[in-house]
Amino acid sequence: MPGRSPVAALVALLATVGAAGAARAQGAAPSPPAAPAAASQPAASPSSAAGPPAASGPTPCARPAPAPAARPELRVSWKVDLPVTLVLGATWLTVDGLEARLGPSRCRWCEPDLNGLDAAGRGARWGGHAGTAATLSNVTAYGLAPAASLGLVGWEAWRRGGWRQAAADDLLIFESAVASAVLVQGLKYSTARTRPFVRDLPDGTPPSGDHNLSFPSGHTAFAFSLATAAGTVATLRGYRVAPYVWGFGMAVAAFTGYLRLAADEHYASDVLVGAVVGSLVGWAVPYLLHRRWRRP
Repeated sequence: MPGRSPVAALVALLATVGAAGAARAQGAAPSPPAAPAAASQPAASPSSAAGPPAASGPTPCARPAPAPAARPELRVSWKVDLPVTLVLGATWLTVDGLEARLGPSRCRWCEPDLNGLDAAGRGARWGGHAGTAATLSNVTAYGLAPAASLGLVGWEAWRRGGWRQAAADDLLIFESAVASAVLVQGLKYSTARTRPFVRDLPDGTPPSGDHNLSFPSGHTAFAFSLATAAGTVATLRGYRVAPYVWGFGMAVAAFTGYLRLAADEHYASDVLVGAVVGSLVGWAVPYLLHRRWRRP
């Protein structure tokens, strides 16, 4: 086979390399980009984008609201309470005005020797000013105590419910006071205890029915019954003045009891029992006899 010249061999080599590069360039050409997969799918609806619907289940039953608590209500029967109050008041005033004549002329509870409490209580005497203390006790028991109790409660009742409610509340308070006064008079006449000042009377002093009406203290019982009844009515009604009614009423009642000791009209035990009796009656009349429960 005849030999090739160097030039012919070089041309043939370049042609072979060029053909191979062209072929590689053509095979490496990038294919057109494929469309994204999401483009071929339909767009999600807003409802599906928000997530699956919540599973529906039975709606829990709502608990019923608790029933409102019952509230006390004070009821007054004018056909009953007014005549009862008038009769009790007339009885009390009549017996009190005639006690010098109606009172026992002889003591049943005479006590030649005093117990320690009553002996110590006589130390509260005002000496030569016992009459002044007796006058002041009349003012506090029958003037200041009723004015404070009836006035404070009556004013608050009138402000809230008019004159009818004010009259009803004051009637309950006064009914309690006269009931206490009549009860105390019964105790006085049944016990017939000698008053403290009788011990110091000169020999030969004529006896009086008032001398043996010491137990319990009527002034103290009357003042405490007013204070307790007024405080109970104000509390049951929900009056804003209730704390003042209790505080001022009890202070006046306690001062009245002290003045009865200072006047030498009563022993300490008379005053204490009078305070208890008056407080019990003052609480019982409105709370037990006139309270009713109602739903608001």
